[in-house]
Amino acid sequence: MFQQTINPPNIDRNDKVIVFDGVCKLCNSCVQFIIRHDKQHQIKLCATQSDAGIYLLERHRISIEQPETILYVKNDQYFFKSEAVLELMTDIGYRLWLVRIFRRLPLILRDWLYDTVARNRYRFFGKYDRCRLPQSDHHHRYLW
Repeated sequence: MFQQTINPPNIDRNDKVIVFDGVCKLCNSCVQFIIRHDKQHQIKLCATQSDAGIYLLERHRISIEQPETILYVKNDQYFFKSEAVLELMTDIGYRLWLVRIFRRLPLILRDWLYDTVARNRYRFFGKYDRCRLPQSDHHHRYLW
């Protein structure tokens, strides 16, 4: 579920960071969702292709070439797959009733659903040739 460890130098202990696939169209849509709903700007964004993203993926033995999970860093805790999604939704306060319903499902079922979408995300949603650059008004939220 989570693992406690030390953050890289550009991430403070109390930061909340989502590490996402920067070329995945689904992932980029999710980032736009986070930007729209994180009214307090508490979540930092980090592409897996960035130096900070590569560091975090390697630290947790997640494939850099084919990352099939998001990683959510929160107060020195690291969440993966469905737990990362639910923890993130809780932190931005988005439809907490929905989070409570999904938390009742067994982790193995939630992660199976997550893995199915993750494995097929490029086929279902497409991918960009390279990481998309953030819009100028959101540039400060990204870690490189």
